[in-house]
Amino acid sequence: MSHLGKIIRKIPSLNPGAVIKEGLDMLENEFVVNRADKIIFDFRDPRTISSFNLNTDTDIKGNTTASFQFNNQNISGVFKGNLDSNVSAEMSKSKVVKSGFAAIRSSQIPEDVDMEKHDSIEIRCRGDGRTWVMNLLPIDKYDGTNSRMFQAVFTPPRLLSSSPSSPSSPSPSSTTSTTLTNDNKEDNKITNKTNEQQWTDIIIPYNKFFSSYMGGKDKNPFLYEGQPLVGLGLLMAERIDGPFYLEIQYIRA
Repeated sequence: MSHLGKIIRKIPSLNPGAVIKEGLDMLENEFVVNRADKIIFDFRDPRTISSFNLNTDTDIKGNTTASFQFNNQNISGVFKGNLDSNVSAEMSKSKVVKSGFAAIRSSQIPEDVDMEKHDSIEIRCRGDGRTWVMNLLPIDKYDGTNSRMFQAVFTPPRLLSSSPSSPSSPSPSSTTSTTLTNDNKEDNKITNKTNEQQWTDIIIPYNKFFSSYMGGKDKNPFLYEGQPLVGLGLLMAERIDGPFYLEIQYIRA
């Protein structure tokens, strides 16, 4: 990882529903991070996509739809669908009070990835302007469920395409490098400005991931410090019904 310097973008303080209830107020320091250089998941390989698990609120009789598929044209993974937060009468009978989510999660972390040797996670992506959650499942806290994890939120810039489900094929050099901080300045290093064809590298320092339990803030929250992981995932739970779209090339540390 080469030295990157001062972090230059703010984690949005948006609450994507019950998943992120509180906790961003505890992350008020500015940090210097190194640019990630170890690929954890390469979604340019369709085998990586097939190794991820997909689930939605249909598990609790909700109506959100989602898919995670390989995009042959852009050589990437596409996580898209339609968010529906409506709680039906049938769900209410089962004491469900909130709905509206879709998530993907890896079945494991590659054995050659040592998270302790890094200090940030980078995702190269482009999307529809919605806010997403990245989930980290630590081995020492994993109980066979997703009840305990570390979470951070990020918002890829919105594609200018009128139809986010079919963006134009990107140029290999059309990339914006972006990182996250707590000041209000944004300074994107654009190597080739190509509008909707533009990929964004979002770098999230470890100390932006806070612990959560059962979808809410931990009673005694603490930050991620590079502990070994049993899984990594992405979550859409923004509480805004309608289509969502995220295209990903890779995640690295």
